Amino acid sequence: MRLTLKSGRLFQKTLPVLVWLSAVAGVAVLFLQQGAPVDFTGMAIAQEQMMTVAESGYIKSIPVQLYQEVKKGDTLAVVQISTVGMAEYDTTLIESRRATAQAELEHLKAELAAMEAEFEAEQIDRNRDTYEIQRRLAVDVEQARLGILQIKTDLEPGRSLLKDLELEVRIAEDLFKDNAIESYEVQKIKSECEVARQTVQTNEGLLAQAEEHYAHARLRLEEFTQSAPLPALLTQRLEPFIKAVSVQEKLLNEFIRPNDTVVLTAPFDGVVSNLLYKPGQAVMRDIPIMTIVKPAPDYVAAWVSQRQIRRLQVDMPIHIITRNNPPQMIASRIVRISPSIEPLPERMWQSPGIPEWGQVVIIPIQAGTNLVPNEIVGIKGT
Repeated sequence: MRLTLKSGRLFQKTLPVLVWLSAVAGVAVLFLQQGAPVDFTGMAIAQEQMMTVAESGYIKSIPVQLYQEVKKGDTLAVVQISTVGMAEYDTTLIESRRATAQAELEHLKAELAAMEAEFEAEQIDRNRDTYEIQRRLAVDVEQARLGILQIKTDLEPGRSLLKDLELEVRIAEDLFKDNAIESYEVQKIKSECEVARQTVQTNEGLLAQAEEHYAHARLRLEEFTQSAPLPALLTQRLEPFIKAVSVQEKLLNEFIRPNDTVVLTAPFDGVVSNLLYKPGQAVMRDIPIMTIVKPAPDYVAAWVSQRQIRRLQVDMPIHIITRNNPPQMIASRIVRISPSIEPLPERMWQSPGIPEWGQVVIIPIQAGTNLVPNEIVGIKGT
């Protein structure tokens, strides 16, 4: 009887211990199954692009902010390709050349008027009537050419100014949307742009009329010349003047200011992940101004040691294991393996200060997977 009681009491005392040990064992098994060690680690990589300019300059505007979402084609930055001092120098130089061209045009006009008066004063006995008509037609042609040059001298700089102001309007509108400037500042720039546009349109109309007049003058001269040859004297006297006008036409194209403003736009939908400059700061060629990154990674890159790489091959099934709680397991496969050994990113080193190397394995990520760029994940073969 006493033995039976002792056995029952012993069983009652050891039962809780056995239950507790069983629970611990079950948890351990589940833990081991869930947290099984991965074969190697990788990093979720998203497409990114550093925005640079090909020539040095300064930032005129950056209508985006750090971590702001952008759409493909959105304006990211406007860069003036020169320093502030150089821009002022260029403007001064252009105005100087324009003044020189204007003075030369006035000189050519005076020269043509003097030549016309000289022709009228000369007495030509033979074919006087024919000579007078041809003289008048030839002078009309050159006057029409000078008229075209006169209008272009004002029109081409006006076109460049209008292009700059239209860009300033777009920048101002973007800044106004971000509450960076007041509405009156936008209206001021729009008013300046409208004045420039009207001036250009007026000059373009005058230029069309001048070109039409020039075409008619040439046609009249050609038709009359075919019926009555131009006297050699008139041709010789007009030849230096015609060449001087041609030179002036070439000079006009040289002093027109080129478009030296670069607009950087978003190459794809993404997020501004790095912003290194502010408006007004100077930038150097090929130095990043900002970085645009896609909001979701496209693939996982894993750096695998030489000891492990021998077990891997392209198209091999693989599992991506996140470090979330609970962890997520994503099925995928290996699509590429680098042919050479490359350094691991520093944050993936097992021991700080000790660089590691490996071959890169590329594993694509399906759309909709809950991963963020640069997230560290585990990789395990199936």
